[in-house]
Amino acid sequence: MKVLTDNLRLIISLTKRDIENRYKNSTLGLVWVIVFPVLMLLIYTFVFGFVFKAKWGGEVEANYSLVMFLGLIIHAFMAECIGRSTSLIQGNANYVKKVVFPLESLCWVALLSSLFQFFMGVVVFFAFLLFSDTSLQSTALLAPVVFLPFLILSYALILFLSSLSVYVRDVAHVMSIVISVMLFMSPVFYSIDAVPVKYQWIMYLNPITYVIENMRNVVLHGSMFEVKGYVIYFIISVVLYVASSKWFKLTKKGFSDVL
Repeated sequence: MKVLTDNLRLIISLTKRDIENRYKNSTLGLVWVIVFPVLMLLIYTFVFGFVFKAKWGGEVEANYSLVMFLGLIIHAFMAECIGRSTSLIQGNANYVKKVVFPLESLCWVALLSSLFQFFMGVVVFFAFLLFSDTSLQSTALLAPVVFLPFLILSYALILFLSSLSVYVRDVAHVMSIVISVMLFMSPVFYSIDAVPVKYQWIMYLNPITYVIENMRNVVLHGSMFEVKGYVIYFIISVVLYVASSKWFKLTKKGFSDVL
């Protein structure tokens, strides 16, 4: 956190440049930030709502699209963080050679850039929610609280994986498989109640399962998140953040020798 406060202007500048560079050669530019999630939501609504006529626990089709889309953007955020972390240091090797450059800033840039993409997905989600028959719940104000430990965990993973991938290049290939496993081993396309109770604990080993379930609770169902699970998740996230920070500081000394 000290890196963020000490280098805030640098991190904001690099994040802005990173977002702009992603779309600078496209015709629509930053408009794609909104267009892509809108198209994704419309396609999934058509396929699951009209073709398969899918429902979520007996709810209407519009609700199924909202429930599923919320899970998808949460998974997409984690996938973006993991995917970018595996080439983060290698892709910025020029900064590694600079003695005074705070390399942890690159991890913050990756997190904030991914968070920007997620926020645009959230904007599309709430726009669709307001035009649907689903009521906006007052408990939706708790969404940032539910998301906070997940954000900490995501940053911890970026720190750990970005450093590890410098020394073990196979990490990128392994993580591409992990991202797919995380999608189908989480309640994105189906309710966790569809999984036998005795196997549900396996689903909760997936770091996005708790967040998806409780974000749906506070945003769509108007219910409180599960406090005991939240405290456990928060503690684990903080512990992993501290451990990953120490790991990054220890291993970054050898980056220049490897790259």
